[in-house]
Amino acid sequence: MTELLTAEEVARILRCTERYVWRLGRDGKLPRIRVGRHVRFDPVDVDAFIDQAKQGPRRSRARLVETEDSAPSIRRRF
Repeated sequence: MTELLTAEEVARILRCTERYVWRLGRDGKLPRIRVGRHVRFDPVDVDAFIDQAKQGPRRSRARLVETEDSAPSIRRRF
């Protein structure tokens, strides 16, 4: 049986604010478990969140750039 973590403990692991941990849970980016009135986080989910963050951002790096002479074009940042 794994021991569940509080938002404060997760914030310490991620070295971020507790408020950011609550936002991750609310947005569904970090699964949370409700135990009565309390909210806890599974260490396995925290590890998966960290591994996913190591892979880089999920959104495309392409962005729309408008030039004066032509229609909008897509440029990639490297």
